[in-house]
Amino acid sequence: MNFLHRWVGIGISIFALTGCGKSESDRWQVERFSDGDMTIHVLKGFERPFGVDIDSSGNLYVSDFGENEAPIVRFDPSLRFTGFLNIGSGWTKKAQKSRAPGVTAINGAHAVEVGPNDGLLVTDTYNRRLIKFDSDGRREWISDKSMGVELQTPVSAHVLADGFILVADAGTHQILRLSPDGHFEGWLGVSGATDNAAGFRSQGKAEPSSAPGGFNAPHAARTGPAGDIIVVDTGNHRLQRFSADGEFLGWIGARQDGSVTDGWVKKGLAMASDQPGAFNAPTDVNFDPCGNIVVAEYGNPRIQIFSGTGRFLGWIGGRTDGDITKRWETTGTATKSRRPGGQSESYGVSFHNGRVVFSDSAARRVQVVSLPHPSCPSGKMSESANWPLS
Repeated sequence: MNFLHRWVGIGISIFALTGCGKSESDRWQVERFSDGDMTIHVLKGFERPFGVDIDSSGNLYVSDFGENEAPIVRFDPSLRFTGFLNIGSGWTKKAQKSRAPGVTAINGAHAVEVGPNDGLLVTDTYNRRLIKFDSDGRREWISDKSMGVELQTPVSAHVLADGFILVADAGTHQILRLSPDGHFEGWLGVSGATDNAAGFRSQGKAEPSSAPGGFNAPHAARTGPAGDIIVVDTGNHRLQRFSADGEFLGWIGARQDGSVTDGWVKKGLAMASDQPGAFNAPTDVNFDPCGNIVVAEYGNPRIQIFSGTGRFLGWIGGRTDGDITKRWETTGTATKSRRPGGQSESYGVSFHNGRVVFSDSAARRVQVVSLPHPSCPSGKMSESANWPLS
């Protein structure tokens, strides 16, 4: 781990945290780094972490796409391992293959979402289904063809305030709306070159589209504090904004002429770019308590933040000079870095008590970064000064 010693002048502590037996004692390791106002915790032991989310008690959940036996892992607020979610037996300290009659194991856990009452939604990508668990890890239902839901490549799910569920299906280029018990209600997208996005509908079939309101392999859909839906339109390298009913309200990203939007726009097409405020294959989105939008990208090794009005506020990650950002920067481009705070392939992102939590799948780690936050008073985010390991 020579990169640790190249970060000159930064306090470092390395320690193992485990809540299980000898078989897991060497797997989960937390490294803590600090420099002025910035603190970073690096959690290691994964195969290919994708999704991250936090429940009401501060427990961290990670979906490990590369783990075949028990891909949903839970850690307490101090990042101590507390269990694997097994589809037939709930939370256990050892990974187990499913023993539930007629129920196959999770195959490709792309995302995990904490819902009401700390229940969990798991997107079981290769099995083409969505699984709902209660807070104790008991399976409540499976949403698949038997419930009228045609999923091809489900990659994430989000519970709305009314209990309905949004599912991003990258394979069918649409956002599905499901009832609270997992039945199909409608879809959002476009069905052809001449089709205009017309809100959620129950008939027809979506097609890939770069037109405003259309999608190309969308990877996430979440509602912000204002109730609007923000869709991560991965293949089109943009974020799109819709009303709660599915009315198209605008997009942000890089325009075809190379300029970058400065707020939500309704016209034009996006392209991939590494400029600040642009995107290259964005993969996940979340929100801070002030309504700012936090975005992870697969094609650019950085986390970006935008205001609710779509204006770029800053980015964090590895800098081209070999250093790591120590604040939200507004200029420059990111480069891949496996140093703490750097990223190789960020995938999932969450926000908790002023900390940005994100997965770095290629580096097999999850990072928790605390640093001064733009456009959001610190007092509004300090619910718990002890999460994690402060």
